[in-house]
Formats: sequence, structure tokens, C-alpha cells
Amino acid sequence: MATSNRDDDARFVPPDLADDAARSRSSVELPAGWDAKVRVAQVIHAALVVGVGLFLAVVAFLQASGSLQGQAGLATLGWALPLGLGVAGAFAAPQFRRVAIAAARAQPAAAADRFAQSSILVGAILEGPALLAAVMGLLSGSGLPLVVGAALVLLLAIQFPTRARAMAFLGD
Repeated sequence: MATSNRDDDARFVPPDLADDAARSRSSVELPAGWDAKVRVAQVIHAALVVGVGLFLAVVAFLQASGSLQGQAGLATLGWALPLGLGVAGAFAAPQFRRVAIAAARAQPAAAADRFAQSSILVGAILEGPALLAAVMGLLSGSGLPLVVGAALVLLLAIQFPTRARAMAFLGD
């Protein structure tokens, strides 16, 4: 039986018979150049999460081993200050994204850069209080700052830049 060119042409394949690779691709592609910017934002964001997470783990290990002799007077300040800064950062992050979206609309050619910059900035806003929590855990010897720091690292990880977030950034 002879085959026609239509048998090999992907345009004529019914959607339910399409191969797995075609099904796994998103229906809407990012503009050219965006994949690289998203990847850069992902690498930097992952470095922020892993770096702070490891620092918190080292401090927790030192506390558990009894190697730290903290100052008890810093215990309340140790968790309250990072928590307050983290909450402020969590509320400020959407405002920074709105500014980045407005800047991207003003200069569409720089939209990919704005997405990467806003993702990194949001990560840095949350990384600072998490690092402060780890340092306060070192100084106070209390585990409560580490709990606050771990919560901030979790919040930081949730903000991870993805292709879907890049598409949302374009669509907002």
C-alpha cells in the first residue's frame, strides 16, 4: 500500500494521535529569547534558595550539636525582626512585579529582561530576611529564628520563576 505525503505531515495528524512530544509542548510558546531569560532567572533563584537553605541547615546542625552558646536576650529579636521583614517583603513583592509589568509594557523589547529582573528582585527581597534569621539563630542560640528562616525559604521557593509565570507576565 502506497503512502502519501499526508501520512508523514504533522499538519494532517489528528490531535488525539499526536506524539507525546507534541502533546507535552505548551500550546502557547514564549517569544524568541524568553527561554534563555527564564532559565537565567531560574538558576539565580535556585541559588538563592539552596544557599540560604544550606546556611540554615548548618546553623541548625551547630545548635543541635551544642556548639553554639547564644545570647538569650536576642531570642525575641532573633525571630521577630526577620519575620517582620519577611512579611513586609512578601507584601512588597507583588508591587515590584506590577512596576516591572508596567516597565515591560512601556518597552516591550525589554520585557524578557524585566521578567528576569523582577524574579531575581523578588527572590532577593525574601532572601535577606531569611539570611538575617539564620544569623540571628547563630547569635541567639534559639531555634525559633531558624523556623522563621525556613518559612521564608519555603516562600522563596514557591516564587520560583517558570514558563507559566513568564506567560502570565506577558499576559498581565
